[in-house]
Amino acid sequence: MKRFGFLSLSVITCFLLMFTSCLDSNGNRQQGSCYAVAGTNSSYTNTVLYTSGWGALASNSMGSFSPGKCYIVAFEINYDEQPADASTNGYVYAAFSGSEEVPFTNRGEALSLNNDFAPRENELLISNAGIADLVKNHLFLEVISKQADKETVRYDLYYNRDSTSVGTNNEKIYNLYLVAEGGSSERTKEVGERVVCKIDSFWNWAANEEIDNDLVYVCLKYVKSVDDAGNIEWGETKMVSIANDKKKS
Repeated sequence: MKRFGFLSLSVITCFLLMFTSCLDSNGNRQQGSCYAVAGTNSSYTNTVLYTSGWGALASNSMGSFSPGKCYIVAFEINYDEQPADASTNGYVYAAFSGSEEVPFTNRGEALSLNNDFAPRENELLISNAGIADLVKNHLFLEVISKQADKETVRYDLYYNRDSTSVGTNNEKIYNLYLVAEGGSSERTKEVGERVVCKIDSFWNWAANEEIDNDLVYVCLKYVKSVDDAGNIEWGETKMVSIANDKKKS
């Protein structure tokens, strides 16, 4: 898993459908950074990066990005140098100044469970976690956990159709459960990581359950502690809302 400094996660953003960026503007130029999913576009021969806040980004130097993989990227868009047909192609050209691949969770997709969670043999405790972005049903997560030096960690994301919550305004909340497993028992170092997980099956279920509603409410839960009897204490993020693209018209 890609690791980054603990301080960069001192404040974890818990919102969806907005870009994670340090936005600057200069005339008709904009600089930003965000999460992205690499894919293809019928109007463009090279790979494009799909984002939640910037649309699809293209560049003549897209060879470093592979379709199906996910990234966090920094870029600049010069709106004065866009092709004449840019507005109809469904993407904009950007100059990329940096990128880092974001690894998938161990199984790559949120899995459905029909029973209660039990602690794993080498359960890794998660100090904090947050939903950073959602792009084309890829959920980007930022996680802080206590690990041993150079420990290999496997994250997985689950959901349980029988486990929903009720919000303060009687919203039905659909829970996702983040768990982690490592290979050591002596963990002393706080480590921050980014991971991504596809949530197609979870979204098909939750969005269709809310087919008459504009929004779907989601909460991320994570294993914060396990007592001697094997009981799990779950940490959780604030409820977030996602526009329901399956709403009945």
